[in-house]
Amino acid sequence: SADRVHRSVKIFLICQQPQIATALEAFSNEFGHSLLLCSKASEPLDCQTWEAGLIVLEMSPNAAQWLPLIEDQRRRNPAVSLAVVGDGSDEQIAEALRLGAEAYFTAPAHPKLLQLTLIPLLNNAQLRSLANAAQDQTARVQQELYGSLERQKEAITEKELTYRELLLAYAQ
Repeated sequence: SADRVHRSVKIFLICQQPQIATALEAFSNEFGHSLLLCSKASEPLDCQTWEAGLIVLEMSPNAAQWLPLIEDQRRRNPAVSLAVVGDGSDEQIAEALRLGAEAYFTAPAHPKLLQLTLIPLLNNAQLRSLANAAQDQTARVQQELYGSLERQKEAITEKELTYRELLLAYAQ
């Protein structure tokens, strides 16, 4: 609806499966999100400048090289959502849980199921982004109010001294 606040979410896709990439490209285009296909980058450093709202990681043999990037993203933005696509093995599920995944898909992940599951994750990312922006704005306003209050206190103190001095001078 027109009154609904919409904020674009940046999505990292670290995946070799073309059907997932195609589904997420269509999905991100439809809903106005930005998609960065990290798997096309030569190495994780190419993706480091982005601040993601959602990371979709395929647990492939080269997934380990991306783990520092995910951990860095989580350090910079603890609210980032993580979805993992894997083969369903106990090891991969355990690793997904260790990484804090909010969703896990067994490969090959059905594109429609992927999209339907990611909608709540993206909505949460948008809400967290809006909440963070509101907190930042609140902190700025509080800081401005505090500064204004301090200036007013100084002005009152200055006027009180002047008034006291006037009374003392008049009393003499």
